[in-house]
Amino acid sequence: MKKSEIISNKLLELLFSSSNKTLQAYTLNQRLSIPPSEFFKLIFRLCDEDLLIIDGVFVKLTMAGEQRVLLNVNNRQVKKTFIPEKFISKTELEVNELYIPKRSLL
Repeated sequence: MKKSEIISNKLLELLFSSSNKTLQAYTLNQRLSIPPSEFFKLIFRLCDEDLLIIDGVFVKLTMAGEQRVLLNVNNRQVKKTFIPEKFISKTELEVNELYIPKRSLL
């Protein structure tokens, strides 16, 4: 993903998580911590894509923006945790079977 896509997704998620899907432009800029020139380019690009509405100093998320945020959240892949081979047992224990750990592995 490009840096601009990551920042735009973060901006949309910030708006989505706000109470009424609306925040002031200043608040968004502070939370994203990007230069104002990049911020306004991003805002106007998302407004042209009909994902945002600019209403004075407020930036509102449209229904299309909400759908995009929900799609991005659903498409995230969960990373599997890596378990080293030495910790994976070759035999499975039965239910209520006594297990005594090896001291060498502790």
